[in-house]
Amino acid sequence: MTAISLRVAAFAAGALLCSLSAAAPPAARTPADQRLLGLAELWRDVKFYHPALATAKVDWDAAMANNLPALQAARTPQELQTALAQLMAPLGGPELPFAPYQPAPYLPRDAAASPVEWLPGELALVRLHHATNRSEDTALVAAQREIVARARGVIVDLRPDGPAVVEERVLQQLAAQLIDSPVQLPAVRYRTHSGYRPQRGDSSGNYRSGFEIMESDLLSPSRTARPVPLVFIVNNRRPLSPVALALQRRGQARIVAQGGLSVATLLPHRAVMVEEGVAVRFPVGELVYEDGSTGMAADASPPVDQAAGADSPAVKLAVKLLGEGKRPGAPDYPRLAAMPMRMVEKPYPDMQLPTLAWRQLAVIKLWAVADTFFPYKEGMAQPWQDSLVPFLRRMEQVNSPLDYALVLQQMAATLQDSHVGLRSAEIDKYLGLAAPGVRLARVEGKIAVVGLDAAGAAGQAGLQRGDVVLSVDGEDADARARRLADLLGGSTPAGRDLKGLGNMLRGEEGKAAVLQVERGDGQVRTVSLMRSASARPAPPSAAPYRLLDARIGYADLNLLQPQQIDAMFDALGQTDSLILNMRGYPKGTGWMLASRLNVRGARSGAAFMRPVASAMGGREPARQASLQPIMPSKHAPYSGKVIMLLDETSISQAEHTALFVEAATPVTFIGGVTSGTNGDVTNTLLPGNIVVGFTGQEVRHADGRPLQRVGIQPHIPSAPTLAGLRAGRDDVLERALTFARSGK
Repeated sequence: MTAISLRVAAFAAGALLCSLSAAAPPAARTPADQRLLGLAELWRDVKFYHPALATAKVDWDAAMANNLPALQAARTPQELQTALAQLMAPLGGPELPFAPYQPAPYLPRDAAASPVEWLPGELALVRLHHATNRSEDTALVAAQREIVARARGVIVDLRPDGPAVVEERVLQQLAAQLIDSPVQLPAVRYRTHSGYRPQRGDSSGNYRSGFEIMESDLLSPSRTARPVPLVFIVNNRRPLSPVALALQRRGQARIVAQGGLSVATLLPHRAVMVEEGVAVRFPVGELVYEDGSTGMAADASPPVDQAAGADSPAVKLAVKLLGEGKRPGAPDYPRLAAMPMRMVEKPYPDMQLPTLAWRQLAVIKLWAVADTFFPYKEGMAQPWQDSLVPFLRRMEQVNSPLDYALVLQQMAATLQDSHVGLRSAEIDKYLGLAAPGVRLARVEGKIAVVGLDAAGAAGQAGLQRGDVVLSVDGEDADARARRLADLLGGSTPAGRDLKGLGNMLRGEEGKAAVLQVERGDGQVRTVSLMRSASARPAPPSAAPYRLLDARIGYADLNLLQPQQIDAMFDALGQTDSLILNMRGYPKGTGWMLASRLNVRGARSGAAFMRPVASAMGGREPARQASLQPIMPSKHAPYSGKVIMLLDETSISQAEHTALFVEAATPVTFIGGVTSGTNGDVTNTLLPGNIVVGFTGQEVRHADGRPLQRVGIQPHIPSAPTLAGLRAGRDDVLERALTFARSGK
């Protein structure tokens, strides 16, 4: 088939919040809700597939926001159609009819009719109303010899008399007899997206968008061919043949299109049902000729009828066109831009509190981007589609810039992705721009201090490792952590808790955080810690790698740099065991590390599944699968026992490092379950200069097992203890040492 024939919650600090854990199942959709969902689907499909959106000349955000009030207020199908036509107007082009597609009726079936009828003036009427079988092919081939010998003009009637249509090869076979030089048929180009290219900054995912152009056919004349003028009769019941378009473009043919040319017969198109009985159809491709021009037009557009044969109005009109005698001129079509223009979203920074329509547009946009490009929609606690209408309704209650930003933050959190992050001045102020240099973690079910600032200010204020935090600024510590975890979200319960704990000490620069803490002796103390944007917990002071004893090596992957890999193996390569601390975030060493550990000779370390959204694809994006390779090393692989320490702080590249090490060697994981979050981050831009980041592609174990929302499970569970923290011990490392020495 040729290209052209393809068809294709609660209020908190004045902010509107809701609890993920308390989320109720969605209520049945009302007609108004269903219309909102239909409008969002329309905005999504036009945004990512309509050719006009690759020119950077159409502000589709503004088009939807400006028309949303009228679209929601329409009371009748006719009013809704008028509002939808206004919405689609900026896309331009006469090939964009709004009205629901009404296919022309089939012609009456006449199985006995000859495929060729001779008309006065040596004009041949070729009736290709239905799919030809083998015997009819033979009859048509025999008739072609007579057509070449005597025809002064040929009328090809392509209006079908049933669901089956003439194969394009039959038409090409006929046309090859009637040209005197090769003709390149037009093709279709259409938009495609390999992941979602970030709107702010860049991503290691190498996400990209562009056009794909289908191959076209080259129609060569047969040995006995003779050029003859043609007229093609068509209606909207079958795709318009590229042969007809190419010969019209060449000036050798005319097109009689009953009812006019329809987008449904010219280009691949999509239809979105906005509500029952009201649909919008639009093209998702552009016609391309060999000189780079695009376009299509009918030479005549008579009314639709079901008459066929020599006395039909359509055939009589074709005869008249052929009788004009002169060769028709080639249509003058515009040239397409050689390259698509990247869609860079507008941040609308002045919209701190957008109007309701723009707030709803922000929800539609976030929903549409994630619906198309978020790779982990499956397995969510609530289907992503069900999140749209509730958050659109929630925007009706917003009355401050903070409310607006928090609704978007809460919506993003429902993705259950620890990579989700919303950059907003209002959210930053709400959470606080500064914090003391203290790290908290859940230890034995309690919120404990596990790290202190490098400057020692926390220690001077009386805070110690192992202190249990009971409250922060008068708010119960557990309640504060849960509130923030619900707002910020995460891939797993531990991932959400980690986000809550990581933000619970934030506040105003220069303002003290007042903590009630319980010491190991049971005494409760009040500690005041000054917040500062520059304060950080102290990093490990040890070297990136060292011997723990004569036979056990240790490397801290939070510190180890790629250029130190070879030196580390020079120093530790003869040990019996190698302990890799991956509690935290690495420095890009996972790929080289796996190469030096690859006793299994593994060829890949992780499997990727990237969303690929194509205008020629289905409703759901396809997935492009690939395996990330482990590169060979000139060195012999390390043959000792490999142990990796993990916990909930192991996220993204840390988990990716674990995947590669797992594929390369029989590693033993000791510690806690990891965050369950992996895949290069991308982002979208919403009104008010709000940036929402999320995971852009799915990553799995090399053998296909899932990672997201599951995490890497330890072979030997181990966790810090309050006693160990207070004594300055690393309980997890001690457990790893026991395993290294005893195998137990």
